[in-house]
Amino acid sequence: MKTGNKFEIIHIGIMVGIVIVGFTLFIILPTDNISENERRQLTSFPTYSAENFLNKSYSKQIDVYVNDAFPFREHAD
Repeated sequence: MKTGNKFEIIHIGIMVGIVIVGFTLFIILPTDNISENERRQLTSFPTYSAENFLNKSYSKQIDVYVNDAFPFREHAD
């Protein structure tokens, strides 16, 4: 195995690890129900139903939830 290939494999492993850790933290960390900066109720996780899944509104609701619950979104400049 060449030295360049070893570094590529290590780099890919680190990047995959960062993505996995970020996703895991997003799932595990508790989410707030109220945004104090925006003074409003945040979107709750949508309930699954076959009808919502088939008419694609479930994925839109998931998108709204993730955008609302993403950590540190208020601190982005």
